[in-house]
Amino acid sequence: MLVFPIVHPDEDGAYWATSDLAMGELARLQYAEIAWGVEVDHRGLKQHCGVERAGVRAARAQRNHIACALRAFLRLEQHRTVTGVGR
Repeated sequence: MLVFPIVHPDEDGAYWATSDLAMGELARLQYAEIAWGVEVDHRGLKQHCGVERAGVRAARAQRNHIACALRAFLRLEQHRTVTGVGR
């Protein structure tokens, strides 16, 4: 296992671990950028599309709510990329 220490001057230290022993710092930075994009999308899905706010208990209703929230998120992302509005 290869562990990269990540030090920010205004935060506590963090670590990035990988099983790819050949990974270098540049590859780690590229993967970190991808991971941050996933985090941003996940936050947008939760905050703007209400994926966690289903007031139902039935499994089918929960699946329908999640599917509709994902569809809304994709529509918003498409609108953002076409018009340049947002973020």
